[in-house]
Amino acid sequence: MAKGSLTDYLTGKQVPDEPEEHVLQALAQEVVEVYGYPKQRVRRKHAVQMGSDEREADLVIFLDDRCRKAHIVAETKAPNKKRGLAQGKSYAASLRARYVLWTNGTDRAAWDMEADEEIGDVPAAHAPKKALVYGNDVGLDLRLIPDARDFRVIMGRCHDALRNIDHKTLDRAFEIMSRILYARIWDEMNTPSGAFYSFQAGYGETIGEVADRARRLYDVARQQEPTIFPADLGVTEDKTLLEIARILGPWSLVRTDLEVKGEAYQEFLDVRLRGEWGQYFTPRTVVKTMVEMADPDERTRILDPAVGSGGFLVYAIYHVRDKLEKGYGKNPSLFLRRMYDFAHYSLFGIEVDDRILQAAMSNMILNEDAHGHIMLGDALQDWPVLKAAGIHRDEFDMILTNPPLGIRESRPHILNNFELGKGLQEQVGHVLFLERGLEALKPGGLFCTIISEDVLERSPYVISWIERHANIRAVVSLPREAFIPYGPNAKTNILLLQKKGGGATDTGVIFMAEAINVGFDKSGKATDTNDLPQIVAHWQEFQEGEHEEDAERRMLSTEPLVFVANRAELGDRIDVKYTYLRFLDDLVTELEEQWRDAGYEVKTFGEITRLVGQVISASADERYNFLSIHFDGTATSKGLIKTKYAELLKVATGDLVMSRIDVLDGAVALVPQELDGGVVSKEFFVFRPRRGVDSIYLWLVLRSDYFRAMTKGLSTGVTGRHRVKWHELAPVRIPVPPPDVQKRLAQGVARAVRLAGQAREEMGAAEQQAAETIGFQPS
Repeated sequence: MAKGSLTDYLTGKQVPDEPEEHVLQALAQEVVEVYGYPKQRVRRKHAVQMGSDEREADLVIFLDDRCRKAHIVAETKAPNKKRGLAQGKSYAASLRARYVLWTNGTDRAAWDMEADEEIGDVPAAHAPKKALVYGNDVGLDLRLIPDARDFRVIMGRCHDALRNIDHKTLDRAFEIMSRILYARIWDEMNTPSGAFYSFQAGYGETIGEVADRARRLYDVARQQEPTIFPADLGVTEDKTLLEIARILGPWSLVRTDLEVKGEAYQEFLDVRLRGEWGQYFTPRTVVKTMVEMADPDERTRILDPAVGSGGFLVYAIYHVRDKLEKGYGKNPSLFLRRMYDFAHYSLFGIEVDDRILQAAMSNMILNEDAHGHIMLGDALQDWPVLKAAGIHRDEFDMILTNPPLGIRESRPHILNNFELGKGLQEQVGHVLFLERGLEALKPGGLFCTIISEDVLERSPYVISWIERHANIRAVVSLPREAFIPYGPNAKTNILLLQKKGGGATDTGVIFMAEAINVGFDKSGKATDTNDLPQIVAHWQEFQEGEHEEDAERRMLSTEPLVFVANRAELGDRIDVKYTYLRFLDDLVTELEEQWRDAGYEVKTFGEITRLVGQVISASADERYNFLSIHFDGTATSKGLIKTKYAELLKVATGDLVMSRIDVLDGAVALVPQELDGGVVSKEFFVFRPRRGVDSIYLWLVLRSDYFRAMTKGLSTGVTGRHRVKWHELAPVRIPVPPPDVQKRLAQGVARAVRLAGQAREEMGAAEQQAAETIGFQPS
């Protein structure tokens, strides 16, 4: 296929349409239109004599119209800086040119041959020997970043410079980048009209000149927040500051569209801050959902007492901005005034970690400069300490937060500040944040937070305390993988409360939903599947009305699961899976009637089964034939392997083996004859049906949607190892058809297994015959 062609910017002739040519054309246009060199002084593919060889310099800029005195050699073919500068310097030496410029379309570098050192940029045509480039109503205007992808690339390049040139660790590079962004934005916002910006690499400037000016800028900017930003910028190598100044120099971080820089920077934080600092960050899909459910407006005074990177406050800005655009979009000055007031006077955040707070400050200053009320401190301190920092009781309309999960508070002076901590040796930190958040709210205010499953299912005293102080409005169950990209692997929920008083009324019901997908799979990889937008839509419909039905429990959706539960019918557990099991009671009653009408008996799981499985003491030196129970209901051997378990369960042919962890995924199997005498750990139940119940029929029932639905609320645990208990399975009601019905179902399974075996044998025989026909004999 013939290649296309491009029109050469300099000559008007057709040239091949190749990736390298695009870089060359863009540079040629920049040299003329930005650097100011006339076209007649710029030559492409200029011949360079290198000893007995003749080479071509990609671009050469001359000082005279006859193109006799070479001034700048530009190289675009080399893919990296080292090779590009080396090639350009060899051409420049031969042509006696003063400067070398290299670019690959993304990165660039400049070299002064006379001084033999890297410089900020090659000089412009009419600029002094050394001159700044970008200014406020002087020099070149700063450009807007086109889209979020471009901004992510810019941030990534800066971060890479800190790691590759300055050799900073991931977390250290992040800290420094937060400081640099703060200084760079401060520079843009505080440079007077007619003056040049400080954070840039000027024409012909040395590395030291650029770095010194960047450090002086930071020293001035940090004086506005001296308790948050330290005196030392933290950059060791001057070349690092030159590279970052060169990357950020042309772009306006203030005037670039809010959505572009906000989304891009939040994603930059997400990617860079997983792992060690994952507890400080919440997936953007979850943040967006919580903000939309809480639904702030321009009059809402919001606090995040564990602000992290500021994600909740940033998305609150987006949410309110969209509302204001609908109401005041035709009056730009009024829109901007209201947006300014909300961003500057209604958003508050507290963060205990100064490194993370620097990220929050940079994030907020990027977004409407809304950093004025972001402060360093411990939100669990005594109220007098918080009051001194400007945070008061009964002050806020809304709390949006995700306190760090898994942290346990043991400081006596902190515990004694709280009803939920007084007299205890320790307490889960996010439980104390519940109490502190409700204290900070005005009566009738909304509290939207992330809470662990453990609190909702196994902390009745916490649930009781909540209900004395607030109305439970919504619980949304999140999958374990929701936080995998951010470090923790915890089972969590969104909890929405409304503080009592202030006109708040208890509707008597709780909106409940289960999100199976939130935009990430179990490996932490982003996906296109996300249940949360549908859940938000159902929440909004629920909020809009039908108050006459508020006291009635009802199903709103099955995929995703969304229902309304009657609080009066629940006990001291309000986790979604358990509540859903209670929700199914009416359905089971109807099913029982159908079963009995069909002539079936109705018995409990405990009545028709008995635990078997011989307990044996395991030796660390012996090897055991371990069974593997699969989600498709089959069992295979893992082979003879050693074990660290002290005890094992020995199984026999015909036993049923069920995973305590994966029962909801169908992990239950009948032990075949070839696995007789194998073993499983005590993470499995080994059992048999009692008289009158066929093993294969029971196996079918245990893998049915009905049984999985009935056991959905029985598994407990905080992390990825949720388990069911035998005594909790015992009350599940099971239909027991007459023996002939059970036998017919069992025969159907046996026939399917036999046919599958025959199919495998026939396939193997066909493959063997094909191999013999081909006659290939591998060595």
